[in-house]
Amino acid sequence: MGYPDKFEPCPEFWMSMENPKFTICEVLREIWQKTDDPKIRMLTRIAMTMSKKMGAKLRSYKDGEELMNAFDDKTDEMRKFLDREDLQNG
Repeated sequence: MGYPDKFEPCPEFWMSMENPKFTICEVLREIWQKTDDPKIRMLTRIAMTMSKKMGAKLRSYKDGEELMNAFDDKTDEMRKFLDREDLQNG
């Protein structure tokens, strides 16, 4: 499986770091640590890079409305899901 250059895998040492919060990065680390499959390990490292870039982009938005306006028509269902009150209140 070839991967586009823009999806560079994160350094392997990132996969052994820990965060006390249960984040998407922690889930990716757990998957990486539980497998010996090199393809799955590479995909988790690429997903880690993508996750970090996505987090940086989300932090760049000034407010939630600007973030929600970033969705296009194709992701309107995702927007409706994210706007659900049960998700807002944990």
